[in-house]
Amino acid sequence: ASDVYKRQIEFIDKRLNSLKNTIDSISKKTIEYQLNNNIYDTEAQTSNLLSSLVKENEAAFNLQIQLEIATSLLKQLKNQVNFEILPSNIGIVDPGINELLVSYNTLVIERNNLLISTTNKSPLILQINDQLKRIRKANLEGISRYIENLQVSLSSYQKINKENMGIVSGYPE
Repeated sequence: ASDVYKRQIEFIDKRLNSLKNTIDSISKKTIEYQLNNNIYDTEAQTSNLLSSLVKENEAAFNLQIQLEIATSLLKQLKNQVNFEILPSNIGIVDPGINELLVSYNTLVIERNNLLISTTNKSPLILQINDQLKRIRKANLEGISRYIENLQVSLSSYQKINKENMGIVSGYPE
Protein backbone atom coordinates (compact mmCIF):
# COMPACT_ATOMS: atom_id res chain seq x y z
CA ALA A 1 0.00 0.00 0.00
CA SER A 2 2.93 2.30 0.74
CA ASP A 3 4.13 2.00 -2.87
CA VAL A 4 0.67 2.97 -4.10
CA TYR A 5 0.75 6.16 -2.02
CA LYS A 6 4.29 6.98 -3.18
CA ARG A 7 3.23 6.57 -6.81
CA GLN A 8 0.18 8.76 -6.24
CA ILE A 9 2.29 11.46 -4.61
CA GLU A 10 4.88 11.30 -7.42
CA PHE A 11 2.12 11.59 -10.04
CA ILE A 12 0.49 14.54 -8.26
CA ASP A 13 3.86 16.27 -7.78
CA LYS A 14 4.65 15.95 -11.50
CA ARG A 15 1.25 17.33 -12.46
CA LEU A 16 1.55 20.21 -9.97
CA ASN A 17 5.00 21.13 -11.30
CA SER A 18 3.74 21.06 -14.86
CA LEU A 19 0.71 23.21 -14.00
CA LYS A 20 2.84 25.58 -11.92
CA ASN A 21 5.28 26.07 -14.81
CA THR A 22 2.38 26.79 -17.17
CA ILE A 23 0.82 29.26 -14.74
CA ASP A 24 4.20 30.93 -14.08
CA SER A 25 4.75 31.33 -17.81
CA ILE A 26 1.29 32.85 -18.30
CA SER A 27 1.82 35.17 -15.31
CA LYS A 28 5.16 36.41 -16.64
CA LYS A 29 3.71 37.05 -20.09
CA THR A 30 0.79 38.90 -18.54
CA ILE A 31 3.09 41.11 -16.47
CA GLU A 32 5.29 41.80 -19.51
CA TYR A 33 2.22 42.77 -21.54
CA GLN A 34 0.97 45.02 -18.73
CA LEU A 35 4.37 46.69 -18.36
CA ASN A 36 4.76 47.22 -22.10
CA ASN A 37 1.30 48.76 -22.34
CA ASN A 38 1.48 50.86 -19.17
CA ILE A 39 -1.41 49.02 -17.52
CA TYR A 40 0.55 47.34 -14.73
CA ASP A 41 -0.90 48.14 -11.30
CA THR A 42 1.87 47.40 -8.81
CA GLU A 43 -0.29 48.06 -5.77
CA ALA A 44 -3.01 45.65 -6.90
CA GLN A 45 -0.53 42.98 -8.00
CA THR A 46 1.45 43.19 -4.76
CA SER A 47 -1.70 43.28 -2.66
CA ASN A 48 -3.09 40.19 -4.39
CA LEU A 49 0.13 38.26 -3.93
CA LEU A 50 0.54 39.32 -0.31
CA SER A 51 -3.06 38.28 0.37
CA SER A 52 -2.27 34.92 -1.19
CA LEU A 53 0.85 34.64 0.99
CA VAL A 54 -1.22 35.27 4.12
CA LYS A 55 -3.70 32.53 3.13
CA GLU A 56 -0.87 30.11 2.40
CA ASN A 57 0.76 30.89 5.73
CA GLU A 58 -2.55 30.29 7.51
CA ALA A 59 -2.98 26.96 5.74
CA ALA A 60 0.61 25.97 6.55
CA PHE A 61 0.08 26.96 10.19
CA ASN A 62 -3.07 24.81 10.39
CA LEU A 63 -1.20 21.89 8.82
CA GLN A 64 1.59 22.35 11.36
CA ILE A 65 -0.95 22.20 14.21
CA GLN A 66 -2.49 19.04 12.72
CA LEU A 67 0.98 17.54 12.41
CA GLU A 68 1.82 18.26 16.05
CA ILE A 69 -1.50 16.81 17.28
CA ALA A 70 -1.17 13.68 15.14
CA THR A 71 2.49 13.15 16.12
CA SER A 72 1.63 13.49 19.80
CA LEU A 73 -1.29 11.06 19.44
CA LEU A 74 0.89 8.54 17.58
CA LYS A 75 3.53 8.74 20.31
CA GLN A 76 0.92 8.19 23.02
CA LEU A 77 -0.51 5.18 21.16
CA LYS A 78 2.94 3.65 20.65
CA ASN A 79 3.83 4.10 24.33
CA GLN A 80 0.71 2.39 25.68
CA VAL A 81 1.51 -0.64 27.82
CA ASN A 82 -2.09 -1.67 28.44
CA PHE A 83 -5.25 -0.73 26.62
CA GLU A 84 -5.93 2.84 27.73
CA ILE A 85 -8.40 5.43 26.54
CA LEU A 86 -6.94 7.74 23.90
CA PRO A 87 -7.80 11.41 23.54
CA SER A 88 -10.44 11.94 20.88
CA ASN A 89 -11.99 15.05 19.34
CA ILE A 90 -8.65 16.80 19.75
CA GLY A 91 -8.72 18.59 16.42
CA ILE A 92 -7.72 15.93 13.91
CA VAL A 93 -9.72 16.60 10.75
CA ASP A 94 -9.43 13.09 9.29
CA PRO A 95 -12.82 11.39 9.91
CA GLY A 96 -11.36 7.89 9.50
CA ILE A 97 -8.90 8.41 12.34
CA ASN A 98 -11.60 9.92 14.54
CA GLU A 99 -13.89 6.93 13.93
CA LEU A 100 -11.10 4.49 14.81
CA LEU A 101 -10.34 6.42 18.01
CA VAL A 102 -14.00 6.31 19.06
CA SER A 103 -14.17 2.56 18.30
CA TYR A 104 -10.98 1.95 20.26
CA ASN A 105 -12.15 3.98 23.26
CA THR A 106 -15.58 2.33 23.25
CA LEU A 107 -13.98 -1.11 23.40
CA VAL A 108 -11.53 -0.03 26.13
CA ILE A 109 -14.46 1.20 28.25
CA GLU A 110 -16.39 -2.03 27.59
CA ARG A 111 -13.32 -4.08 28.54
CA ASN A 112 -12.75 -2.09 31.74
CA ASN A 113 -16.40 -2.52 32.75
CA LEU A 114 -16.21 -6.29 32.15
CA LEU A 115 -13.01 -6.59 34.17
CA ILE A 116 -14.94 -5.45 37.25
CA SER A 117 -16.76 -8.80 37.29
CA THR A 118 -14.46 -11.12 35.33
CA THR A 119 -10.76 -11.92 34.81
CA ASN A 120 -8.22 -11.30 32.06
CA LYS A 121 -8.63 -14.96 31.02
CA SER A 122 -12.32 -14.60 30.21
CA PRO A 123 -13.10 -15.56 26.58
CA LEU A 124 -14.99 -12.29 26.14
CA ILE A 125 -12.01 -10.26 27.41
CA LEU A 126 -9.66 -12.21 25.15
CA GLN A 127 -11.94 -11.49 22.17
CA ILE A 128 -12.05 -7.78 23.03
CA ASN A 129 -8.24 -7.79 23.40
CA ASP A 130 -7.95 -9.16 19.85
CA GLN A 131 -10.30 -6.48 18.55
CA LEU A 132 -8.36 -3.78 20.38
CA LYS A 133 -5.08 -5.03 18.91
CA ARG A 134 -6.56 -4.84 15.39
CA ILE A 135 -7.98 -1.35 15.94
CA ARG A 136 -4.70 -0.22 17.56
CA LYS A 137 -2.78 -1.45 14.51
CA ALA A 138 -5.23 0.32 12.18
CA ASN A 139 -4.82 3.50 14.25
CA LEU A 140 -1.04 3.30 14.08
CA GLU A 141 -1.13 2.85 10.31
CA GLY A 142 -3.81 5.50 9.75
CA ILE A 143 -2.14 8.14 11.91
CA SER A 144 1.28 7.43 10.36
CA ARG A 145 -0.17 7.80 6.86
CA TYR A 146 -1.97 10.98 7.93
CA ILE A 147 1.32 12.40 9.26
CA GLU A 148 3.06 11.58 5.96
CA ASN A 149 0.31 13.35 4.00
CA LEU A 150 0.50 16.39 6.29
CA GLN A 151 4.27 16.57 5.83
CA VAL A 152 3.92 16.44 2.04
CA SER A 153 1.23 19.16 2.10
CA LEU A 154 3.24 21.33 4.47
CA SER A 155 6.32 20.97 2.31
CA SER A 156 4.30 22.03 -0.75
CA TYR A 157 2.95 25.12 1.02
CA GLN A 158 6.42 26.09 2.19
CA LYS A 159 7.79 25.70 -1.35
CA ILE A 160 4.96 27.78 -2.85
CA ASN A 161 5.44 30.41 -0.16
CA LYS A 162 9.15 30.67 -0.91
CA GLU A 163 8.44 30.99 -4.65
CA ASN A 164 5.81 33.67 -4.05
CA MET A 165 8.24 35.63 -1.88
CA GLY A 166 10.68 35.48 -4.80
CA ILE A 167 7.99 36.79 -7.13
CA VAL A 168 7.20 39.70 -4.79
CA SER A 169 10.84 40.65 -4.57
CA GLY A 170 11.10 40.47 -8.38
CA TYR A 171 8.20 42.84 -9.01
CA PRO A 172 9.03 46.08 -10.73
CA GLU A 173 9.69 49.00 -8.41
